Amino acid sequence: MVEPPKPIVIFDTGVVLQAVLNPMGPAADALSQFDGDRVSVYLSPRLRSEWEDVLMRPSIRAKNRSVTDA
Repeated sequence: MVEPPKPIVIFDTGVVLQAVLNPMGPAADALSQFDGDRVSVYLSPRLRSEWEDVLMRPSIRAKNRSVTDA
C-alpha cells in the first residue's frame, strides 16, 4: 500500500516563537507534527536565520527564561 504524501508546511517565525513560549499551545502542537514526521517542512536558509535571530534577541530572552540555546 502506498502512503499518501505528507502535507507540506512552512512555519513562520511567529509560529515558532509561540511554540517556544507556550509548549502546550496550538503552535507547539503544529510543530510536533513535524517532529512526528507527519508533515514535510519547507525551510529556507533565510527563514531559519530569522528564527534564530528572533529567538536569540535579548529582549525575548529577558522576558521568557524558557527560551534557551537548545
